Amino acid sequence: AWDGTAPSWESGTASELPAADSSAGVVRLPGRPDESVSALCWCAAPASSELLAACAWDGTVRIWSVCAAASAPLARRGGAAHVATYSHEMAALAAAFAPQGGILFSGGADAAVRSFELSTGGLSAVGSHGGPVVAVATAEPHPSMVLSASLD
Repeated sequence: AWDGTAPSWESGTASELPAADSSAGVVRLPGRPDESVSALCWCAAPASSELLAACAWDGTVRIWSVCAAASAPLARRGGAAHVATYSHEMAALAAAFAPQGGILFSGGADAAVRSFELSTGGLSAVGSHGGPVVAVATAEPHPSMVLSASLD
């Protein structure tokens, strides 16, 4: 955030990170992007174990498994583990998880819409536009569909 508050980034592995103050709502995420974050999306689908994705101006899309639930053991609250990172050829601008949580869709300034399968690490191009992709969305009634919007 502009004022330096959550989410905060720290180098190192998840096991090296200090526990966050759960009352402050801060989750420490390992693996800071090289440039500013352009978009965030959250997935709380039952099979996903609470995932957070961040798109960045350096072209990367990073995914973490986050334990922020109040019902989690105190030692795990505020913790996060890096799940995956993949890249667009230019800035990554938008992301949305599939309704069931197993796939992350993203769009970028490279005009591409990509899909990343969390279980296999498979990355696929699923669409393209004539300009930067500034929004992607999914809908519960159509779990295999992704919608995208562009500046074309």
